[in-house]
Amino acid sequence: MGHFQRPDKDPMPNGWGPVQESLGRIAGLSLATFDAVGRELAATDIPELCRLIGSEPEGRRRCAAWCGRHRELAATENRTIFYRCHAGLQCFAAPVRVGGRPAGSLLGGRTLERAGDVNDIEALTRALDLPADAMRRAVGGLALGNQRLLLRAAELAARAAEAIFTADSHLAEERTRTALLTSLLSLGADFARERAPHEVHAMILDAASVLFDMHRSCLLVHDEDTGRFRLRTAFGAPAGLLPAAGLPAESPLLEHALRERAPAVTADRARISGQGFPPGTASLVVFPLFAGETALGVLCVIDTPLSEEETSLLTAFCQMAALALSNALLREQLSRSTRELERSNRIRERLTPLRSWEEVIEAVFNEAILLAGAREASLMLFDRSHRTLRVMQAHGTHTAVLRAVSIAAGDGIAGRVAADGRPLLIEDLANDAHLHRPQRPRYRTASCIVVPLLMRGRVIGVINLADKDADAAFNAEDLSAVLMVTAHASWALQSSALHGRMSALREQAVTDSLTGLFNRRYLETRLREEAGRVRRHGSAFTLMMIDLDNFKPYNDREGHPAGDALLTAVARVIRTAARDTDLVVRYGGDEFALVSPETQVDEALLLAERIRRAVATHSFDLPGMPAAGGLTLSVGVAGFPVDADDPDTLVRAADAALYAAKAAGRNRVARTGA
Repeated sequence: MGHFQRPDKDPMPNGWGPVQESLGRIAGLSLATFDAVGRELAATDIPELCRLIGSEPEGRRRCAAWCGRHRELAATENRTIFYRCHAGLQCFAAPVRVGGRPAGSLLGGRTLERAGDVNDIEALTRALDLPADAMRRAVGGLALGNQRLLLRAAELAARAAEAIFTADSHLAEERTRTALLTSLLSLGADFARERAPHEVHAMILDAASVLFDMHRSCLLVHDEDTGRFRLRTAFGAPAGLLPAAGLPAESPLLEHALRERAPAVTADRARISGQGFPPGTASLVVFPLFAGETALGVLCVIDTPLSEEETSLLTAFCQMAALALSNALLREQLSRSTRELERSNRIRERLTPLRSWEEVIEAVFNEAILLAGAREASLMLFDRSHRTLRVMQAHGTHTAVLRAVSIAAGDGIAGRVAADGRPLLIEDLANDAHLHRPQRPRYRTASCIVVPLLMRGRVIGVINLADKDADAAFNAEDLSAVLMVTAHASWALQSSALHGRMSALREQAVTDSLTGLFNRRYLETRLREEAGRVRRHGSAFTLMMIDLDNFKPYNDREGHPAGDALLTAVARVIRTAARDTDLVVRYGGDEFALVSPETQVDEALLLAERIRRAVATHSFDLPGMPAAGGLTLSVGVAGFPVDADDPDTLVRAADAALYAAKAAGRNRVARTGA
């Protein structure tokens, strides 16, 4: 419910308060009335945002200065002024004149043109130091509208105000018109409560029919898909009053009213019946309902004489009814857009963390089933080399059977979608203009959705959905929801493939291609990390440098392939002898390194000895190698921070220990400085 405020000290024309309140409700706007000297007489439906701004002295000053200037300009120039207030809201100022003399003015609007157009409000919130949470809630309660609708509302409000102000000036000829107009506008609360467009349709027809004592009437609504005007509801007439296909905009009965945006009257019975109205219909008056440049529908008054005054009032009512209907349509569109955005965000949030191709495919399939409400479904992947589709995922009563299904591209509905890459929505399989196929006995309904799954514009699979919940037919909204999922899937699949390639490249960059061990580049990175950890937490780690004894003679004698095989085998022995927490690295040539986190030098010496023995006693089944004991290695050990205070110094210390082991006769472990 709105809030109608009327200061007792300021006189106001009798009857204007309810009219203003109803106007605000119907148009979804805030309205305020001022007398000829600028005193506020009444304010209706003041947005919570304006109340919050007005709670601060600086906010009140800005509002008074901004709106006052435009109100004075409208009165001076005798025209409606459209403007944005200092908070960025759309407003209008319209003069009210009686007998050619200024009698007052109207301020109205306080709407957002777009749901996201809130920059001025955010800036004002900071400037006035207003509570951000309260301001955000207030913004959410603002009505939406465009300039054309706002100017139309200003025209209607000014016209109604002029009528009431004139009636209050004791012009007797306007009193009857004012009474009927007041009755019409008092329906504003009912219009405001109705949210769904079809409910507003019923309210428009019922209100007009009862108040104007119509014999018969009907409301035709514009169908955007066909461009025709189809019967939505009828009063005092059968539901089959007009053909189901509706009337074209070029119909002689509609064309004049739509072109002139004014009532069209005819008493030509032949013309009326020729358009589908029942034979014997004597008269017809067509009232257009426009919102800006868009014709939302027409109100048809059948066999009911209307006076000039009633025609004028009913015209004004239809204009206001169109605003109410437009608001309902905008609310419905905004609600639908919000649902789609929330749905899109939810799907993106679910798909974004997934890295494997299989995870993405499964998540997309499950989302498509959920959004379409399908009881039966399958996901078929396309084998491009064989031009066939094979079921990889299935849902429903035939899951086990479907997993064995394979069809050729181009065959059946799924094959057709895979071949041309275009989705199909089939409401009734038997009556589809392109298919004419009977319903399969295993399905409850003859409706299905089949959509391609794309990656970089190429079909990689097909999703089949059947048997919607409650045995209903799938519709365009279901198809749109599924296509939104597959659009996200295309992106997620590409992201998954890219992630896989990047992971492979990263692994190649730090991995030795011969032994599969980490390489020297990775060792340098790991040493820096371990040194930083030790500095932060005060622990320790060790580094071993390992070199094969007499590898070069073997490599020269047996050749490089045998030498590579020996290095690979030694790498396996070292990795087996090391601990799970140790990092084994091929440092280069026949030299290896081993990093042992959280390990003191004494422990590392024991581990190094174990590795040395494991290699010395291993039987390498390779050309030129004895059964066992044919290969030895030397190991140098250094600790951090006891032997070095940075990674480079640690490597040099371990190298020095390795050279010491070599100099002492090879096949041994040495510690730096020992």
